[in-house]
Amino acid sequence: MQELDSFDYKLLYALEKNARLPLSTIAKEIKISKQKTLYRLKKLEQLEYVLGYYPIVDASTLGYTTYRIYFNFRNCDDKKRQEIISYFSQINEVAHLITLNNIWDLGVGVTVKSTTDFHKFWEKLMIYKKYIDNYHISVYSPVYHFTCTFLLSNNVDVPKTMILGSEQEIKHDEKDLKILKALAPNVRKSIVDLAKEVNESPQFVINRIKLLEKKKVIQGYKPLINWDKLGYKYYKANITLNSFDSYNEIFKFCQSNPFIFQFDKTIGGSDLEIEIYALNNKHFKQIMNSLELKFPNIIEKYNFFTLDKTYKTTFLGI
Repeated sequence: MQELDSFDYKLLYALEKNARLPLSTIAKEIKISKQKTLYRLKKLEQLEYVLGYYPIVDASTLGYTTYRIYFNFRNCDDKKRQEIISYFSQINEVAHLITLNNIWDLGVGVTVKSTTDFHKFWEKLMIYKKYIDNYHISVYSPVYHFTCTFLLSNNVDVPKTMILGSEQEIKHDEKDLKILKALAPNVRKSIVDLAKEVNESPQFVINRIKLLEKKKVIQGYKPLINWDKLGYKYYKANITLNSFDSYNEIFKFCQSNPFIFQFDKTIGGSDLEIEIYALNNKHFKQIMNSLELKFPNIIEKYNFFTLDKTYKTTFLGI
C-alpha cells in the first residue's frame, strides 16, 4: 500500500472541509501548483483513498423525516444476505446502507415524507421477513456532523458543525430537487455538466445552489474517504445516561474531540449516540474513558458496534 505524505493529508482535509472547492482554491490552500494538486487528487481516487464526493443535505428542510433501522438476520447464508442488501440498496428511499459488527448485522437510513410513506416502504422490506430475526426503528432528531480535524496533526481548527433534521420545511420546487439529485452522486461535477443534466442554464444552477446553501438545505460537501485504508475504524457508541443535566456539556465535550465526528439525537434510540473514527479498540476505549471520567455521575453505561462495509451513502434518499 502506497503511503501518503503531508500534502496528501492537506488535500484530504481541504476536501473534508468542502469537497466542492475548485481545484485552484485547494491548490492555494495546500500551497502547491494546480497541476500537482490535480495529480494528487487523481492518485487518491485511483488508490481508493477517496471513493466519491457527496452533498450533506438536510432532508427535513425538504419535508422529509429520516428513520434509522437496525436488523439482525436469521437462517440467512452469505448469498441470501447479498441478495437482501442488493435489493435494499435499489430502493429509492434508502439513503444509507451499511453492514455492521457486534450488536446488529445491518443498518438502514430511510428518508420519507410521512408515516404512510414509511409504511409503504416497510412493506417493500417485509418480502424478506422470514430472514429477519429482530429489528429496531428510531427517528433522527437531529444529527450533528463535525468535520474530521484529526486528518492534520496538531490541527487547532474548530470543526465545522452541520445539523441534519432540525429545520422546518422550506419553500422549494422540482428544479431544486433535480439539482440536488444531480449533485448527489458527485458534487465535483462542473456547473456546465450539472446544467446539461437538469436542462437549465449554468447561471441558473449556480444561483439555485447558492440559495440551497443559504437556506441550509445543503449543509456542506464531503469526500467519501476510505477510512480503513487510512488506518481508522468506525465505532458507534450507544450511551445510557443517569440524567440529562449535563447534556449540553457532553455535546461540547464530544464536539471538541477530533475523533468524534457525529453526535446523534434520536427518538426511540439511546439517550445519546456518538460516532467515532478510532485507530483500534484501545484508542476507542480511551476516547470513551475520557468521556466517562469527565461525566462520572451522568454516564451510566454504553454498548457499541463497528462498521463492516458501506453499500450506499447519498444523504438524499429521494
